[in-house]
Amino acid sequence: MISRVQPQEQMEEPTELTPQDYVAILRRRKSLIIYVALTISILALIYALVAPKTYQATAKILIDPPTMTLSDVDANDPLSSLFNIGQQQTVDTQVQELQTTPLLESTAATAGNAKLTVAQVDSTNIIAVTAASNSARTAADAANTLVELYMTENLHNDQQDILAAKNFAITQRSLARQTLDSASAGLLKFRSTHNVTDLGKEQEYIQSQFGDLRTGLQAAHDDLSASQAQERSLRQQLATEPESIESHLVGSNTDVATLAAQLSQDEIQRQRLTQPGGFTAQAPQIIALDGEIKALNKRINQEPVVTTTISSTHNTVWDGLKTALSAAVMSSQASEARIVTLDQQIKDLKSKLQQFSALETPYDRLQRQYDEAAEADTLFTQKITELDLRLQARHSAAHIIEPARVPNFPVYPKRPLIVIFGAIMGLFMGLLCALGAEMFDDRLNSPADVERALRLPALGRIPVFTSDDLQMLAKMTGRRPEMESYKTLRTNLYFCSVDLPVKSLLITSAAPKEGKTTTSINLAFAIAADNKEVILVDTDLRLPSIHKVLGIPICPGLTDLLLGNSSLDDVLLDIPGVPNLKVITAGTIPPNPSELLNSQKFKMLMDELTNRVDMVICDGAPVLAVADSQIVSSLVDATMLVVSNGETRKASATHARHLLARARANVVGIAYNKANSNEAGYYYYQYSAQPEQLEAGLNGHRPALTSTEIPKK
Repeated sequence: MISRVQPQEQMEEPTELTPQDYVAILRRRKSLIIYVALTISILALIYALVAPKTYQATAKILIDPPTMTLSDVDANDPLSSLFNIGQQQTVDTQVQELQTTPLLESTAATAGNAKLTVAQVDSTNIIAVTAASNSARTAADAANTLVELYMTENLHNDQQDILAAKNFAITQRSLARQTLDSASAGLLKFRSTHNVTDLGKEQEYIQSQFGDLRTGLQAAHDDLSASQAQERSLRQQLATEPESIESHLVGSNTDVATLAAQLSQDEIQRQRLTQPGGFTAQAPQIIALDGEIKALNKRINQEPVVTTTISSTHNTVWDGLKTALSAAVMSSQASEARIVTLDQQIKDLKSKLQQFSALETPYDRLQRQYDEAAEADTLFTQKITELDLRLQARHSAAHIIEPARVPNFPVYPKRPLIVIFGAIMGLFMGLLCALGAEMFDDRLNSPADVERALRLPALGRIPVFTSDDLQMLAKMTGRRPEMESYKTLRTNLYFCSVDLPVKSLLITSAAPKEGKTTTSINLAFAIAADNKEVILVDTDLRLPSIHKVLGIPICPGLTDLLLGNSSLDDVLLDIPGVPNLKVITAGTIPPNPSELLNSQKFKMLMDELTNRVDMVICDGAPVLAVADSQIVSSLVDATMLVVSNGETRKASATHARHLLARARANVVGIAYNKANSNEAGYYYYQYSAQPEQLEAGLNGHRPALTSTEIPKK
């Protein structure tokens, strides 16, 4: 039976792309990156050369509102903000005023068309007016014209507001004085008629007294309640407190101590008399002592331990409570008398207040009219004075601190910056295009892609052959990387299982034309050159190609052997120049290849071949095309999947991997075919052997090497 070899290396779960993977992607897509970067850079250069020039000029004005005013802003005076000298406006407000449509239209009509921008300089009170135009003179004139028009219009509007406010104040002051005269006459007549000097003050005085009396009355009621509560509490305490106090004096009983001392003496005497050599317990002296001791114990138990003496004294607390009760009764009587007096005084004040109630409303109306008219007269007189001072001051809140100058150089286009920015954007877009192309590319473009997609190790990386007539190792001479790549593939195959070496191997691919036949033949050559006997079997019974590549007859072959038309010795063919290699071609094309490969005869043939030689290599059909390779993979020790660089699709390779897994195939790794030389990742040390020695090695003689071939990642 065929032994199944477990793979030595188990791939980990697919991981994220490493920086090395990104470098490999960029190296693969360098043509696309260069093309995109050059295209965008050239477009940026053309734009920088043909873009129209733009000149820019800036004028600056300082917003300086006055810090001293003749009147403070009063929230109760609606005219205070209008009459205030130099009304303070925020810088943001004046920035918006500079951008009004009438000002911009007047500027365009005077200085020409220009793009005007108004902005506050940082957080200062400076406003910068910037004009941009294709003419340097127009840019400077537009900025200066806008600033001058704004200052002229602002000063004119301020003067018009002052004159309108002054006329309004004069009219209102005249009306206020007429009202003041009428209110003054009415107030004098009311006072003389009712013989009242100042009704408000007199009423206020009476109300103040009334409030004080009410407060005193409330305090008197509070004092009465407190005194009565204290009186009740003292009576309760006096009822529970005794007039005299009895004291109990507790002492020890001296009779008990006397009896205990006598008992102790009797016990000591009995102990002395009953010592060895003395009296026994039945002796009369001892019996007498025991009776006396018993009598003493009985008297001690009957006597009390302590004695109590009772004495009686007068209670001083009772005397204090009696005195406090007398004081509380007197306080209650005083509070009741004070309440009666305050009630009478309050009644007298209420009668006086009722006399003023009928006069209060007309008097208040006359007094209010007089006060309002006097206040309005004073207010408008003050505002008229302030407005006259403001007309004389003619304060301007804006000053030109820097007029716009004619620029010598355009601000746009900045050709060096445009070119540099275009180059940077071109490179950035090239990188994005490269990553996008890699993302949407379904092909396997590197061994890392293969390992991530299939979770299989790359046993070898076979570079692209430089010539079609040098596809076979037997035809190669000299030191060539193709030869070293197959030697590396051979060595890694040996390492797949150290304890149980691989003796039968199936080489297949996901789809046709991925290089499986060339890989099978060259790997057989490389193993044969290592002094091992190899049999190469063409199990692709539908489209066989080994006989075409090696130039040997297709019949008799494998199908003839399985059908019993030929013997094993008849189908084993030698290859000239390769002594350790024998080949079994496909033979006559059968109508049922799958049935033949799944037959018991083929299984017995594989057992016989693996027992006869060191290695049996089967060139199988593509996995996705037919099920032949799935059948053969279940009968060999190991299976190798050939993947073609830039040709094999990820979906195809993954599907082929799953089909082989269903057949319980031992897929030990992949052979990465047609790899670019700069992506192969291997560096081979130089051999000291001459080219003719290397060529002799391919014919079965192993050359001596000065160093071991080491893959360098």
